[in-house]
Amino acid sequence: MNRRLIVLSLYVFSLQLAMAQVPCISGKAGEYPCNQITLLSHLSAEDLLGVDKDLNDLWGWEDPESSKEYAIVGLTDGVTFVDVTDPVQPIVIGKLKESHLQSGRILHGESAWRDIKVYKNHAYIVSDGNSDHGMQVFDLTKLREYDGTALDFEQDGFYDGIGSSHNIVINEETGFAYIVGARGATVCGQGGMHILDISDPKNPVYEACFDNDGYTHDAQCVIYRGPDSKYNGQEICFNSNEDTFTIVNVDDKSNMDMISRLTYSEVQYTHQGWLTEDHKYFLMNDELDEGEFRFNPRTLIWNIEELDNPILIGSFYNEVSAIDHNLYTKGDLVFESNYGSGLRVLSSERISEGVLREVAFFDTHPQRNVIAFEGSWSNYPYFKSGNIIVSDLFNGLFIVRLDTTDFIVNHPTDVQSFLGDNTTMTIETKENAANYEWQDYKSQTRMFLPLTEGDFFRNVSTASLSIKLDQNIEGKLLRCKVTSPAGNIYYSYSAIIDIEGVEPLSSPSLEAFNLYPNPTSNYIGVTVRQPANYQIIDFAGKIILEGYLKEGKNEITISSLRTGQYIFHGQHTDSQTFNGKFIKN
Repeated sequence: MNRRLIVLSLYVFSLQLAMAQVPCISGKAGEYPCNQITLLSHLSAEDLLGVDKDLNDLWGWEDPESSKEYAIVGLTDGVTFVDVTDPVQPIVIGKLKESHLQSGRILHGESAWRDIKVYKNHAYIVSDGNSDHGMQVFDLTKLREYDGTALDFEQDGFYDGIGSSHNIVINEETGFAYIVGARGATVCGQGGMHILDISDPKNPVYEACFDNDGYTHDAQCVIYRGPDSKYNGQEICFNSNEDTFTIVNVDDKSNMDMISRLTYSEVQYTHQGWLTEDHKYFLMNDELDEGEFRFNPRTLIWNIEELDNPILIGSFYNEVSAIDHNLYTKGDLVFESNYGSGLRVLSSERISEGVLREVAFFDTHPQRNVIAFEGSWSNYPYFKSGNIIVSDLFNGLFIVRLDTTDFIVNHPTDVQSFLGDNTTMTIETKENAANYEWQDYKSQTRMFLPLTEGDFFRNVSTASLSIKLDQNIEGKLLRCKVTSPAGNIYYSYSAIIDIEGVEPLSSPSLEAFNLYPNPTSNYIGVTVRQPANYQIIDFAGKIILEGYLKEGKNEITISSLRTGQYIFHGQHTDSQTFNGKFIKN
């Protein structure tokens, strides 16, 4: 057998190994940790025609004629196209290589960064750290030419108004592309939104620039259909700008306007985000906060019902150590690629309260879970089939299917009772669980940790948790981790212990103040030992209300506040400070 036949035989054998559906059973799909996600197939970088190459971003395309589904996968040396219509037997169609001839020059250069979006059956490809890459345009209908042999493709258009670029954003409704993070541009050189008219797909034309806020790392641009009537029907961009969340009205390209610009606590690198489908909320990740502050991946939840006054209403921290990266929303689900911990799927059904919960995951990187740039780069959850494609830097392309069921029938509710009482917090499931584990949120680690049976808690491994109310557990946030008989894991929403009717002045052991009820709708009650000034602060650090507290009980009207989480900060006349958190329904 000659060398070519040996290589071909090995290639076919590797594909045969890849084509095997593996259900998630008791937390594993083969070697991959998982929960409620089935592995349909897996292709390595070598399978994707990227020998000794790594993956990066990816996107998807559905052929309007055949309804075939394709993965468009970025590698360090180009882009590979994969027919994933049969997710168990994906077909590598061919590759658009990095090196290409343009205007008499050979443009080339491998790069760890590549980004792809699609408009009118054309793929638009940019690359960062790749000085003369420009923007490639590829006619995706050429994928129909596949006849059983992987093809080498040439580009069908090129835009040389930039050198390298970190990302490309496309509004398919308007036909505008927004190149962001560009370097070496002939115009708009600060890395802001470099805007192209791509209504003629193969012939992009420079339209305008918006760089009033400097460099833009990523963005989503849409025709806004949210509750803010001032901007309804206009084209709005939601930008992740390294250290700010910046909203820009781009409806009139000759007169674009920054609507709002906000930062947040513990900001390190505002990386990327995506709108909920109702355009009421924007979910965002920060790529470097885990490394700086050593906490787990954080998803920031912005209420954007007023575009000129976004409010950070909460943050979700994942259970597993990693770095958060690209996330996308679909229905009431959030699909996050969290590098070393793989694809994480969150439910946003109670996002108005500033909370999320994990419902499924698939760890594409079983080697380890650490704060490092290794593992899942991105995912694409928008195929009509419901199949999801996931890219992993070193481990290749994964095609998976979400198989979630709602095992939890009723979630725990807040405990509101009197000091010293015995009470319960209960969870209800479809059938008896294999295991219940009640957990307590530790603010210093931003993690839920298992409860043990002690002075205040009993039956921590049953559906009903027994609680003896004591001031030391006031305000605690509890949830239950449930393992089903099939081995699937479900996390309940958390509930708060709120002790009512307590007079802190009657006991020297009590804390400096008490907030009640929590959550609340129209007012927040505050009991303090001595007079104090107070501030109510949103999670972006903005002071919403401030005033004076008399000794004893106080009631503050908060009906005008938006739904979300708030910080209550107070300072006594002796300069001692106190802080708490409450939820406004």
